[in-house]
Amino acid sequence: MPRFRTQEEYDNAGAVYGLTGCIGTGKSEVVKVIRADWGYPVLDADVIAREVVAPGTVASLLLRLVFGRNLYRRNEQANLELDRKRLSEIAFGNPRALNLLNWITHPLVCARILWRVFLLRYVAGVRTPIVLDVPLLYESGLSRLCNVTMVVYASRSQQFERLRRRHPDWTDADIQQRIQAQMALEQKMLRADERIDNRGTPEELREEVARALERLRLQVSLKARSRQKRLALALGVVFAIILVVAILNPIR
Repeated sequence: MPRFRTQEEYDNAGAVYGLTGCIGTGKSEVVKVIRADWGYPVLDADVIAREVVAPGTVASLLLRLVFGRNLYRRNEQANLELDRKRLSEIAFGNPRALNLLNWITHPLVCARILWRVFLLRYVAGVRTPIVLDVPLLYESGLSRLCNVTMVVYASRSQQFERLRRRHPDWTDADIQQRIQAQMALEQKMLRADERIDNRGTPEELREEVARALERLRLQVSLKARSRQKRLALALGVVFAIILVVAILNPIR
């Protein structure tokens, strides 16, 4: 273990920290703090999803088949691209269409995330935790890949305020529809190992992130030691059984 300064650092190398929240809670602000202050690699599920639905991919063919060929259009540079506004209007106004969209894209996004984690762990050999930034962490089942999870929360009024700034063309009904399309924030907070309060100032958020990450590092290390103890106990039991059998049935 010469490459690592502490047992905790060793236990957390390549560990997967799931990060989620609801739309408008400020998850991207937390990601910026993690990258700037801690230097952890962050896999952004939204970025990976854009790669998955890029023109020419399997997902793009399925989306055009299910939702129509005009779902992709030419941009100003004459390049084919997904019409995200149209897709959003179709999916968020129709639960069946949203389920179809998730059925097509989620398995492909999950597969690509698993591949990126594999590359970071076993090819790049990262010595820090890997953060998965996934809006639908629990809904997609990707939480099962994580050693620990954390959720970012804010007040409902702050969610609306942030989303109005980000999307001036959205009405309050549009915002409410998108919030309701996700798992309730309270449910995510109950399932998370750590909760990050993003109702305060940027400096307060940095302190919140630091406290959460320190606690998560400790949790991962304690879980790793617990696994080691259970493994040692299991091996001890197996050895004891072999020894007893050998004593009772000596070789003649």
